[in-house]
Amino acid sequence: MSRKVLILLIVASVLVVTASALVYWPLAKESRTADAAPDMRPAASPTSPATSVTPPAAQPSAPAAPSATLVPPPPSPPPALPEPSTAARRANATLPGLVAEMRDAILAASRSGKLEELLIPIQWNELKPDFGEMRAADPIAHFRAVSQDGTGAEVLAVLARLLETAPTITRQGRDIENNRMFVWPAAAEQPMAKLDIAARADLTRLAGDKAAAAMIAEGRYRGWRLAIGADGTWHSFRRVE
Repeated sequence: MSRKVLILLIVASVLVVTASALVYWPLAKESRTADAAPDMRPAASPTSPATSVTPPAAQPSAPAAPSATLVPPPPSPPPALPEPSTAARRANATLPGLVAEMRDAILAASRSGKLEELLIPIQWNELKPDFGEMRAADPIAHFRAVSQDGTGAEVLAVLARLLETAPTITRQGRDIENNRMFVWPAAAEQPMAKLDIAARADLTRLAGDKAAAAMIAEGRYRGWRLAIGADGTWHSFRRVE
């Protein structure tokens, strides 16, 4: 081979190598840059294990409130009574039979604590007793109206206290056998200045010390008055002023 041809081959080889280097060097550099660059993508968060949410335990329900029911009030208790005097017990023990029967019926009703029980002695009469200025046509409603507490308990207590005092006797009409009227208390008909010790004691038990003293000083009875005829008729129960 001639020297000239050899030189040409060497030059051609150098050119080929140089061209190859020019082609592959940018690609290799780009590959190295890509490998060296940090991965900027956000890291995938680890999958948390599924947690089950347990609902809170059900609280025991409060017991239902009992339904409100209207309970009728209990009957009024029998009134507390002062101890009657010996004179009063003796006077009431010697009443005529028909008068005693009416008194006992009224007294039993007043001690029962039930206002309606007064209808029994009221209905024994042919005519309704005089109860004063009526607040209602029905006697029971009237007694509730005149009672300070609106239940009639005051009326029951007054009746019981009245009939535990000694009565006095007045006369009304010309019938000598039946014109006697038994009135409780005795102070309602007797002159205050002439009241005996037993009548004054009854008045004090009935009205209290101050009220009794004021009535005696004034010479006039102010309070409840009850009258039963000799034939057992309940004539009246009213307040006098």
